[in-house]
Amino acid sequence: MFLLTTFNLNHYLEKQKVLGSTTVTSISHNEIAFWEVFLYENENYIEGWLELAKLKIDEGDINGARQALAEVEKINPNSEELMELRNLQ
Repeated sequence: MFLLTTFNLNHYLEKQKVLGSTTVTSISHNEIAFWEVFLYENENYIEGWLELAKLKIDEGDINGARQALAEVEKINPNSEELMELRNLQ
């Protein structure tokens, strides 16, 4: 039992030591999925649209980022963060 517990603990810690591209991608996809669901229910939450746009840009999904920024523009066309993110594209 002790051997099995030690093996499982070592295996878990080994995965946690290095954030490879697979782990980072998985985290990004989870965050994107979270924001997409959240914003479906709270469509006027501008900070969420901005965060989703940033995540989409990081993923290289420029069209997705543009869609998120279009939602920001509907809510607040004068947003400073909107202008900054448009410049990143």
